[in-house]
Amino acid sequence: MNNMMLWITIGCNALIILAFAVTPYVTRKTELFGISLPSQEIGRFELSEMRRAYLRETLTAGLVLLALNILLFLFISHDMTQVRIYLILLIAYCAVAFLIYLRYHKKMTVFKQTQPWRSYGESPKDPAKAAGAQPSRRDVVHPAWLLIYAAVGVMTLLYLLYIWPSLPDRIPVNMDASGVVAEYIDKGAGAFFTMLIGQWIVIAAFIFVNLMIPFSKKQIDADRPDESREQGRRFRFIVSALMVFSGAALAVVVGYIPIAMAMSDGGMGFLIAPLIFIVVIIVGMLAVMFRVGQGGSKLKVKTEEASALKSTDVINATDDDRYWKLGMFYFNPADPTLFVEKRFGIGWTINFARPAAMLFFAGIIVAIVIVMIVAYSA
Repeated sequence: MNNMMLWITIGCNALIILAFAVTPYVTRKTELFGISLPSQEIGRFELSEMRRAYLRETLTAGLVLLALNILLFLFISHDMTQVRIYLILLIAYCAVAFLIYLRYHKKMTVFKQTQPWRSYGESPKDPAKAAGAQPSRRDVVHPAWLLIYAAVGVMTLLYLLYIWPSLPDRIPVNMDASGVVAEYIDKGAGAFFTMLIGQWIVIAAFIFVNLMIPFSKKQIDADRPDESREQGRRFRFIVSALMVFSGAALAVVVGYIPIAMAMSDGGMGFLIAPLIFIVVIIVGMLAVMFRVGQGGSKLKVKTEEASALKSTDVINATDDDRYWKLGMFYFNPADPTLFVEKRFGIGWTINFARPAAMLFFAGIIVAIVIVMIVAYSA
């Protein structure tokens, strides 16, 4: 495998390691390792030390991954062997990071049991009333912006139709890590579809996220209802805008790569620019997410809230730890909501107690199988 691929894999590993390591710092401060806590307790030394210890351990494990990655490229020359071992190392790191998380989830669970915190179910406050009316301003970008995806898809389709007569009868669709063509397919309808399907999947995924956001569960902190509601609204709007423009940019790159590969005679030169562009997009998305925080928890919002709502020992309004298995998987049959904010990380997860969740996953699997059958039957 060449030096460019070595640096690409190291860069991908670094992004994955960083994403794991900083997760406790982007999650809501009232939720640590999947456990809820009062707003006034978030600055405690014990909790800050847990975050720092988790950061150190995941980064240390990540450095081991990077070292093994470099040794892999230095002492193993067979490309497919490199790929297999690299994937094993990456999966192993994800497993180790998950085990580190579970250890701190357990520590946080034990710590919470020693505290005199009360849940809102035991308090005279009513979070729903404290939250007031729903905001009137838009939660997501206007649906018309989704037409950007259509424009990208249509332009890619028209360009491929334009160059199709000039493409060779045997089209390269896969290269090994050294840039040597490893697989060709006959020019035809199947090849045409194969060159477009990657972009269509990206577009469909980003459209789905945008359509899902307005239906996700709104999380309100009863200690500061107006502020948390506005933070959540801004968070959803920022993520929606980020999905539109970043998704469109990624769709352009994903659409370009198979076309460029089909027009090349091998070599990896045509991949350098798009790969750099992809890295820039991903880094930019991570930077925005880190700045915003889960649910907009890092956004500064000025509101006028009654001081009478403040309490030093009352858990956040979302003190539903019993519904969060391992602090990550939401399972609440009584909650009709399908999409909820993650407790560890940024974004949304599914209420696994809802039948629609099973249909959702089944639909994804069926779609992938259909794509693979159509693509490889050509």
